Amino acid sequence: MHGGIICTAMDNAMGYVIGAYFNKLCPTVNMQVDFIHPVAMDKPVLVRVEPLSMGRTLARLRTTMWQMDEDHPCASGVGLYFTK
Repeated sequence: MHGGIICTAMDNAMGYVIGAYFNKLCPTVNMQVDFIHPVAMDKPVLVRVEPLSMGRTLARLRTTMWQMDEDHPCASGVGLYFTK
């Protein structure tokens, strides 16, 4: 799977979490993604989001993407979102 699709999936997942928390759209300020293993097109992809800090102006979240085994992630990333 192309890295841009992986980044988009992770950004959308973090965006849904932060949007639900603040009940509004929160634009992405910065995002860093580490590609660990290739993502196979013939297997389901799962993404987990963990809030790291939820401030009045900025929120920081961590995301992990895996296939089949959560202990072997395909990608991980951290996103910073504007919440004001």
